[in-house]
Amino acid sequence: MRKIFSILALALAVTTASAKEGLELKVGTSEHGTIAFTNAEGTAIETAAEGQTVTVTVTPAEGYVVNEVTGQWYAAVAMTRGVGMLNDVTLTAAGENKWTFVMERANVEISASYKKLIQSNWITIASATYDGTAKEPTVTVKDGTTTIPASAYSVSYADNVNASANAKVTVTIASTNANYAGTAEKKFTISPAELTKVTLKNSELIYTFRDITAEVASVKAGELDVPAGGYTVSGNVAKETGTHTVTVTGKGNFTGTATATFTIKEPEPTVDVEATEAGDEEKAVEDVTMVMEVPEDAAESVTTETREVINPETGAKEEIEVTVIPIVLGSISIPATAETEEITVTVPNEIVEGNVVFKVTEIKADAFKKKEGDNAVVTKVILPDTEEPLVIEEGALKPDNKLLDVVTPLQLLDDYSLDNKLKDNFEANKISAYVTPVNKYWSFSSGVDCVLPAGVTAYIATWDAEFKTPRIVPLEEEQLKLKDGRRGIKANNGVLIAGEKDNTYEIVASPGNQESGTKPATEDADSYEGNCLVPTIEAKNYEAGKYLILKDNTFHTIKSNASKVKACKAVFSMEKANK
Repeated sequence: MRKIFSILALALAVTTASAKEGLELKVGTSEHGTIAFTNAEGTAIETAAEGQTVTVTVTPAEGYVVNEVTGQWYAAVAMTRGVGMLNDVTLTAAGENKWTFVMERANVEISASYKKLIQSNWITIASATYDGTAKEPTVTVKDGTTTIPASAYSVSYADNVNASANAKVTVTIASTNANYAGTAEKKFTISPAELTKVTLKNSELIYTFRDITAEVASVKAGELDVPAGGYTVSGNVAKETGTHTVTVTGKGNFTGTATATFTIKEPEPTVDVEATEAGDEEKAVEDVTMVMEVPEDAAESVTTETREVINPETGAKEEIEVTVIPIVLGSISIPATAETEEITVTVPNEIVEGNVVFKVTEIKADAFKKKEGDNAVVTKVILPDTEEPLVIEEGALKPDNKLLDVVTPLQLLDDYSLDNKLKDNFEANKISAYVTPVNKYWSFSSGVDCVLPAGVTAYIATWDAEFKTPRIVPLEEEQLKLKDGRRGIKANNGVLIAGEKDNTYEIVASPGNQESGTKPATEDADSYEGNCLVPTIEAKNYEAGKYLILKDNTFHTIKSNASKVKACKAVFSMEKANK
């Protein structure tokens, strides 16, 4: 119908065209925006002459963008070359929301369509709770009551792992959508996870005279493991006995609190000890316990140490800090037996309870005293391997006036033998030590005379000048005779002993030359002529290059001043060799 009208209008316009100054520029459809025409100078125009370049500027309303701009020729003025009725106008893009065309001999009508821009408030998104994974809640987009289908847009997320109110979703309308366009962002909240449980590494601790820290083993937020940086701890440090509450408070990705309790108990070190029937070391006596006491002045001697332990769960080595508390062996409890027994007991070096180490430092006078009704009696005591000798109270190893056999570590044999509290045991030849050599030859020295066990040979070491090497020479029997007539090694002399590898030998301290109540001498007694071995009565460092040490049956030069030689050993002196 419009085309018929245009043809009629064209016929009427033939007689009047010469009277018009230009051809019309009209706006067709442009809901949600405006259209304007300008000439090459930028001046607004409503008509244009044939061949003139016209600029079309489309201005969308707020919240809209241009979708499409079209144009049509109409009511063309008759001319020899003519223009087709209602043909599309060729528009050329000329910048943002601008187009140009060249005027033909016809009127023109320009139309524009628009897309609505998506707004942030159209987006609805649920909140989430932290669980360590990226959170991507479902998005709904609505323009008023109109729901935009999910197929019309894509979504992306940012900052959507950790707890915060700044997690973000971005909705981008597909470019092919005819009605909507643009991108909008919406923040959403990831709430911190709520703490539900705290577990302590140890809920029962021992009083240590100082502050104790109850260590946290794990913290949970539901099934989620909370890292150490996800909480703070309070109430986990205490000193006094009783029950204490630990509180962990969430931070960062976690919130809320969880509690656990721990107890600090009085130190009551009691230990089941190794006990055997005297004369039959293979036959154990069950249920023998030693009752330990914490001395009143223990607080002055409490120390801390770093120790290497094996993690029972992983099998890996790890270092822990332990509190070391001195304790005293107060008494021994022996179960009732059907007949009288003589037993041997081993005193422990220490008792370990968690991160507390009770170190035995003293034996009380009545520790091994027979109690009324007891059928079993202690006749032999094996003392622990310690750096320093234990303090032995008067009569402790002579209960009920009966001397006990005392077995000491080899390196402390002289210390215990010369302890005035063990004088009677020493003089009765009841103090000894055991040694199990790992090679045929081993070096030996002691601060007291020692009886050689059967089946071993003692040597001195001289210097072979021709071959420039130590040479071992067996000691004559006369040289081995001690003051009490027995065969042995005199105090403060270095020797080599040859025996059977991995066999256990007993070395008995022999009284006579040394007096009880004196500290073992450390200097070389030099009792055997030509002997270049010097005694190591106490563990010490030797000057590198000037001494040789026996290792795997061969002498080797000591190469470092930091190499400490253990007590009861002997080293070869090059100074003595060169005299």
